[in-house]
Amino acid sequence: MMELQKGESLSLDYQRFDLSRITIGLGWDVSNIKPPFWKKWWSKGAEQETPIDLDAIAVLVQHTAPTVDWQNIPLDKSIQVKPQTEGDVVYYNQLRDASGHVIHSGDNTTGIGDGDDEQIEVHLKQLSAHYKRVVFIVSIYQGVARKHHFGMVKNAFIRALDATGREMTRFYLSEELEYQDRCTVIFGEVYHQRSEWFFRAVGEGYTSDDFRELFPATI
Repeated sequence: MMELQKGESLSLDYQRFDLSRITIGLGWDVSNIKPPFWKKWWSKGAEQETPIDLDAIAVLVQHTAPTVDWQNIPLDKSIQVKPQTEGDVVYYNQLRDASGHVIHSGDNTTGIGDGDDEQIEVHLKQLSAHYKRVVFIVSIYQGVARKHHFGMVKNAFIRALDATGREMTRFYLSEELEYQDRCTVIFGEVYHQRSEWFFRAVGEGYTSDDFRELFPATI
């Protein structure tokens, strides 16, 4: 594995890896938060433990045109929603972009299972030329309201794999002190420059659990 540090970039023409496709893998162990004593007493013991729910998200950034209307991107998992059709965001309510070249494996709400609990695949060679960046994010669902943060999650990580499954870089989200009170982390991005694609490790944490707040209406 090549250990990319924060801010470092890797050319996707780098011969050591097959970078025709990149997979972002997110994993964590089941981490249930017990309700406070007063809440259990008030509900006569009926209050259940709440699982910490991590989500992998990909935001596709266009060269010149505005992205989709951010405030119309639905975040609620509890109701039936109509996914966006423009394909600028791939996440739990929209599992692929309009072209089908950025694909989400599906929502895991508990962390049950070994290895990656969620994955996002990006087929870079087929990706439309009007995209200049794909930004990869991990966010805790309703983290602010539930008072969840990465410091509470067991064995959380996010990693980047090449087309053969070879791991290029990985961030541990539970063990790093800088993520202890954070609900969202921009993991990394692929970006287009001088007719070449690059992957950059970012690793920036944010207290907000709303990934829409990290981007302006137009980029």
